[in-house]
Amino acid sequence: MMNLGEIRFHELLKTAEHLGEHRIRTVERRSDPYGDYAAMYMETELIPGEWVKTYFWIGVPYGETPFPAMLHIHGGGSQTANVEHVRHWMSKGYVALSYDWKEELSGQEHYSDLADMPTKDMEEEFDPLQSVMFTRLIHAKKMVTWLAQLPEVDAERMGAFGISRGGTVTRLLNAWDSRLQAVAPIYGCGKHMSPGRLNRNVRRPHTLEDTYDWERLLSGLKLAEREQSPMLIMSATNDYWGWMDAICEGAAHLPKTKRGLYFAANQNHHLDGWAGAALDCWMDALVKGEGHWRQAPSAVVSVSEGALRVTSEFGAEGLSALPLKLRFCWSWYDWSEVLPPGRYWHVKELDCSEASDFSVEIPIIDPAISGFVYVDAIYADGVKTSSFPLRFSPIYLGAVASGVPLTLELADFTRGLDGWHCPEQRTEPFDPDFRYVFVDDPSGGKALALDEPGMKFALVTHKPVDPIIQGDKDHLQLQLRLFTDVPGVWEVSVFYRPDQAGQIVWVSEVEGVLGWANVRLARQSFGHADGKVLSSWEKMHKICVTFLPEQVEAICGGRPALGSVRFI
Repeated sequence: MMNLGEIRFHELLKTAEHLGEHRIRTVERRSDPYGDYAAMYMETELIPGEWVKTYFWIGVPYGETPFPAMLHIHGGGSQTANVEHVRHWMSKGYVALSYDWKEELSGQEHYSDLADMPTKDMEEEFDPLQSVMFTRLIHAKKMVTWLAQLPEVDAERMGAFGISRGGTVTRLLNAWDSRLQAVAPIYGCGKHMSPGRLNRNVRRPHTLEDTYDWERLLSGLKLAEREQSPMLIMSATNDYWGWMDAICEGAAHLPKTKRGLYFAANQNHHLDGWAGAALDCWMDALVKGEGHWRQAPSAVVSVSEGALRVTSEFGAEGLSALPLKLRFCWSWYDWSEVLPPGRYWHVKELDCSEASDFSVEIPIIDPAISGFVYVDAIYADGVKTSSFPLRFSPIYLGAVASGVPLTLELADFTRGLDGWHCPEQRTEPFDPDFRYVFVDDPSGGKALALDEPGMKFALVTHKPVDPIIQGDKDHLQLQLRLFTDVPGVWEVSVFYRPDQAGQIVWVSEVEGVLGWANVRLARQSFGHADGKVLSSWEKMHKICVTFLPEQVEAICGGRPALGSVRFI
């Protein structure tokens, strides 16, 4: 039997499926070779007695109506209705709509007025309208309702995608709305869905019983069986807001016929060219009815002669098109709510041919450490699909293969390493050769040494990078264990965002000390070219550590090394 909160929840969702009285006002019109688009306001009764004003961009392509339709739900921060997304989908033959759900931002001329939703604190029984996520969900449903009634729109061919927090709303929308043919929650589907996160989206604290009931209604981890339409789930391996742990936990319960997967190794919360191509292909195939979704591989792991063999397999029906490449991505760390600082992924690419065995061998770092692996299939048209990430244990697999417990100590060269160290890795292009060596640190553990002159250490991480900085962060210092046997300068760079998303870099230089040394850097020691210092450790998406010798030829005789990296 539903309690009063659940009854209220379902009643409010139902009202959002009826447009009712509304008023439209146009504030700007534009046109291009693909069609006409405009910025508008819509005033409507979002819930009984609550009128809201929604700002949005809409584009209608030239040609014979009706068209398929696409809804874009933006992310948090300073984002708002996005005309570029509208233009992109309009150029592909969709009626496209992007609306603002954030209300007024500093310096923003046009914005939505959501009538102080979520509503003011309520002293009575817990009400769905006290939740940010619920009010954003019914707002999205109302925009689907308005889009579906337009004469230019084929209401039987509608899709939606959202990025970051918009990805969270997209996933919730698909669980509580059956009018979409396909959706794509892009990032934002992990931490927003984790225990406690939804509670903080509630205006007034309530009892544990109330909040658990609420999570049952709005948790992406528990709504897999409710998802109405196929979902293309897109994330990155180091994404703070879209942890693969939470995404996969929710996606594991989805039927494969309703699931498409896209992961990007060592990226943090930003799209790349492959992601855009995959999103276009997904929507064209399932919403527009053109083309087909590329088949995703499956990953199979086995132990053989002291190494892991990972094989990529495809369905029994065979491939309609052979991928150009397979990318095998693996990591050696346990999934948890608190990620290791800088969980990194090794990447190995294989060219595909009819004669390919679609497999690679991975040296076992430590039989006691579990790992994860997934496989990307990259097609000629730029689409990349991914297998479901597979968690495995070398000891378990070895015992199964041999019938006895695995006792060999295999490739233990990284014992004592804390997981930060990784040569420069990018989604593309990427050098698959691992060109570094491990050396002993006299204080214990291992350190990484450059194997070739001119290389850089890169520590790929996420924000925040360590459990210790969950609280007050400003007092913390970054400590690096460094070694050099020639004079020079260490250059430590902090990167925020990748190149394609407007990268910002702060740099701190440290005079090299011969031998081993612990170097501590305060946040304020990192400066930008514009003179501003690093404002928060949370902006540290990646660290790059470079040694610059006083004399170039000196590097040939020396081998700088990077030991442990941590906050203190």
